[in-house]
Amino acid sequence: MRSLVDEAVNKFAARGFRSLGVARAEGDGPWQLIGVLPLFDPPREDAKATLATARQLGVKVKMVTGDALAIAQETAKSSGWARTSSMPAVSATQNATRPKR
Repeated sequence: MRSLVDEAVNKFAARGFRSLGVARAEGDGPWQLIGVLPLFDPPREDAKATLATARQLGVKVKMVTGDALAIAQETAKSSGWARTSSMPAVSATQNATRPKR
């Protein structure tokens, strides 16, 4: 069951969706998973223009998110912020280094 849930969550994430598990219990019985639903929280409509303006002003824009890496990558694509070699993606499970103070 876990591999099916993980597969659904990963497929949703690759399309920019978060996932919500749905479960139920009868009385005091154990919870049983019924399914996984996709949730879509798109970037604001002005995201592309805001990023473009910031770059024109010389601002180095960074994305910091608690979302899964696949969701962050899809959000970057849909907001006109395609990942480049100067903007590497780092997931929480990778060995990221902290910025120097």
